[in-house]
Amino acid sequence: MLRGDRLEEAWIERPARPDGVGDLQRARVTALAPAMAGAFLLLAGGETGFLPESEASATRQPIARSVQEGLVLPVRVTRAPQGGKGARVTARLTTAEQARAAAAPPGNTPLLLARGPEAALRLARDHPRAELVADGATLAARLRAAYSPRPVFDEALEAEFEALAGPEVPLPGGGRILIHPTPALAALDVDAGSAAGARDPEAQRRINEVAVEEAARQIRLRQLAGPILLDLAGMTVKRRAALAEPLTRALAADRLARLLGLGPLGLFEILRQRIHPPLHEVLAGPLTPG
Repeated sequence: MLRGDRLEEAWIERPARPDGVGDLQRARVTALAPAMAGAFLLLAGGETGFLPESEASATRQPIARSVQEGLVLPVRVTRAPQGGKGARVTARLTTAEQARAAAAPPGNTPLLLARGPEAALRLARDHPRAELVADGATLAARLRAAYSPRPVFDEALEAEFEALAGPEVPLPGGGRILIHPTPALAALDVDAGSAAGARDPEAQRRINEVAVEEAARQIRLRQLAGPILLDLAGMTVKRRAALAEPLTRALAADRLARLLGLGPLGLFEILRQRIHPPLHEVLAGPLTPG
């Protein structure tokens, strides 16, 4: 998604290997996990899903009162498998989803009932006033949008997409952000490097003001999730605290992210909800199933 000529949100989707978010499935409960406040389910294709007790019924009662082992029930995938963990699902379905599940062929075998919306349709739903730039008539017709005369991807945009695979993000005016995702958390480190006056307090402030805005953008572009730590360049903890408000504003466009605050080590702590796999996992995975 572009805002003007600036890349704001990026999705890479492989039709042969969708992430499954939004899929409607018939699933079977294989084990209750009261200590984890949920239950494990067998999904279509032999995949494992986790049903939190808060998503098992509208009354949000203990999991043992909502489901039992062997129960077959319709669910919707709310978070894709990622980081070695299975999908997360909900049994709290819309009226339309309940009707679709009721119309499915009878049986107790886990079954995919309906695919969730593809990335382009999700973007169209989330940004209904945005102009569509498509490279296929079928997709354009499905989204009911008009073509734009501009090229699908210009050279600058191609370069931005390619840069998303790397750990380094250059900052305007000098400096860079180094991005290190791990299974436990993602760390973003602002490096003033050879930026002019990098050791000057005022120059550090300017570099970090640019960095917090770009860091928020990269978190969203790369779909980083879970705990995220942001380490600014130089500056005392007290002076870093003054950048909490600009960082909060920069994160405001991302409905999945929120700033927890400035930790005792001087690192900004951000929490972003996990739904889709992060971009580095998508790029590292196989192109097709199997």
